[in-house]
Amino acid sequence: MANEIYKNQYHIHTVYGTYSVNHILRAFKHDNKRNIRFEYYDYKVNKYKELHFVDLSLKMEAILKSQKCKNCGIKGNVFMLEAGNTTKIPHFNLYYKSEYEEIMLTPDHIIPKYKGGLNIKENIQVLCEKCNSAKGSTVERKYFTRKFINKITKIQPNILSYIC
Repeated sequence: MANEIYKNQYHIHTVYGTYSVNHILRAFKHDNKRNIRFEYYDYKVNKYKELHFVDLSLKMEAILKSQKCKNCGIKGNVFMLEAGNTTKIPHFNLYYKSEYEEIMLTPDHIIPKYKGGLNIKENIQVLCEKCNSAKGSTVERKYFTRKFINKITKIQPNILSYIC
């Protein structure tokens, strides 16, 4: 069995392994989200390799917090260990997979970076590829909860004046 190559309208990637959501959530919650190791087999070089997470990326923190698209509500049901064409290092992505489709769930900036939004956990939400593409770089005020506004204005006091 070789590593599988997947291609959809958004990207091409090599899949090294598929894991249940519960398996990954348990692994990342263990040991305060540090020093996590996954072993996978790379058929290109015919040997086992190890993927080592020293600390979580902002992307993984967002995905571990919610596995559901904030807009349409689809829920990720499988993690894939994969590498894309641009990033050769394997990483985990969350997907909603059914018999008919495969949709990746991705972190999205509520206030886009080009409009002054910071790359911080308070400004990140999970959207599926379809909703993220449709949203583009617009600012969706429906995500501006009182809690979000309070947190973001403490960090960036004038941010709302730039985007409103």
